Amino acid sequence: MVELQKLFGRSLFGNDLWQWALAAGITLAVLGVSMILRHVVRTHHARLAQTPETEFLELPLQVASRTSALFLLILAAFAGLASLELPKKPEKLALTLVTIAVFWQVGVWATAAVAGWLEHRQRRSSNADRAAVGTLGIIGFIARGLIWALVLLLTLDNLGINITALVAGLGIGGIAVALAVQNVLGDLLASLSITLDQPFVVGDAVTVGDLTGTVEQIGVKSVRLRSVTGEEIIMPNADLLASRVRNWGRMKERRIEFTLGVAMDTARDKLAKLPDALHGQYPWPRPR
Repeated sequence: MVELQKLFGRSLFGNDLWQWALAAGITLAVLGVSMILRHVVRTHHARLAQTPETEFLELPLQVASRTSALFLLILAAFAGLASLELPKKPEKLALTLVTIAVFWQVGVWATAAVAGWLEHRQRRSSNADRAAVGTLGIIGFIARGLIWALVLLLTLDNLGINITALVAGLGIGGIAVALAVQNVLGDLLASLSITLDQPFVVGDAVTVGDLTGTVEQIGVKSVRLRSVTGEEIIMPNADLLASRVRNWGRMKERRIEFTLGVAMDTARDKLAKLPDALHGQYPWPRPR
């Protein structure tokens, strides 16, 4: 008993071993409860996802189910360390670590929220609004890029890196990068133009130069067409907008001018009835 008291009476970072044992217990308790809650959330979300209707809690549960086990472990360890009195440097290190973990977990949650919302919108708009199919994909790409760029900047800021100088340096270096990847940037800007102007949407039959096909996908880099002979045609967005595009999907009627020949010995009375007979079959324009 005396040996046990001596063991727990030892100090580590200004705290006795029994205090460290208590912190470990708090860590395990918080981790166990949070893992159980995550399991309950994932089970409930899987049950809601099986139904064809979109429930009110389906998107929040989808976002919450993306909680990382590593994040829960860091959060539980921080809760355990909060019961101790640590020196300034270890305390600051723990606070920085949990702050960065929160930033990255919020990034995962935000990405899941955007993906879930876009999936819901695409499911609702795929039949009624074909233009939304291509638009939502590009919006999702841009939103994910902005989210993780913000998370990265906040992480670097908490690590003590001067992000103001970093952003300024990236602005100068970005000019060189833009020159090196100008074709990719041109396709990206062209995809935004297609999204905003909507010269065609998914499902439209278009002709670009000597190529004709149905639009299957509008991506960030290229547009995919399915030709009438079955093969897939992949065209860069910039080249597509630089060409003259014929959109047959928005054609309300097709006008064809053709010449009708009759026999030379046709009687006059039959020739006089011919325009009215043709007009009955093809009401506009009236045959001449």
